[in-house]
Amino acid sequence: MGGGFELALACDLIVAAEDARFGLPEVKRGLIAAGGGVIRLPKRVPHHLAMEFLLTGEMKTLMATDDVREGMTAFAERRPPRWTGR
Repeated sequence: MGGGFELALACDLIVAAEDARFGLPEVKRGLIAAGGGVIRLPKRVPHHLAMEFLLTGEMKTLMATDDVREGMTAFAERRPPRWTGR
């Protein structure tokens, strides 16, 4: 357990590869992400995604959703995003 995701959550900007995987595996060992992940994660990602990270300890690729790509594209094109829920 390196704490890299918790450290990244403390940053203003995270630059990562599209296939980078993030997670809080402490949960699988009966521990809590005490490096700030429990507090910071719900502020950075949607509530239900944060709960999934905090309760399962699974590693996830955050860039895998269509909505993430749409959000970045819309920002770059300076237009409102068209969310699909995927």
